[in-house]
Amino acid sequence: AAISGKAINMLGGQIKTNSALGRAEGFILNSNLELLFDSVNLRSFPFSINFSPRSTDESMMVKHIIRALKHSMAAKKGTDTGQGGVFLRAPDVFSLQYLHNGVNHPFLNSFKDCALTGMTVNYTNAGTYASYGEGTPVSIKMNLTFKELNPIYHEDYEGFSKDDNLGVGF
Repeated sequence: AAISGKAINMLGGQIKTNSALGRAEGFILNSNLELLFDSVNLRSFPFSINFSPRSTDESMMVKHIIRALKHSMAAKKGTDTGQGGVFLRAPDVFSLQYLHNGVNHPFLNSFKDCALTGMTVNYTNAGTYASYGEGTPVSIKMNLTFKELNPIYHEDYEGFSKDDNLGVGF
């Protein structure tokens, strides 16, 4: 009844879902439940990283990190020429984890696979522009926003036990 009410309404019939249910089944949908649960959400994770390179080698490493992240978050052309054709390929996917002594952190949250959806780089993090002789800024702030590709479900926690070293879960 609810589906047919929506279908008729889409065709211009002006029949509300609750009207169709009320007539056909004798009950209506509880709109208060929409306040409790409407849909699943994908989590976002912001990270802020300060770089203060002290040598030419560190400057090159910072430059490579920034370039690699920009490269990985960009969509890929479907072809090697022109605008890329009708279809584009997805950017790279990131597997994030907090480490403690080389293993998963015993307390912090876990992540599902993420996409890098936002990146800003402030090359004047010290408040004014200042650079070393070769041009590298003395202080750089990079802000990253990752978004999980899949929502967290109740069943994702069923594999956790009190003896696991998996932190607080997702």
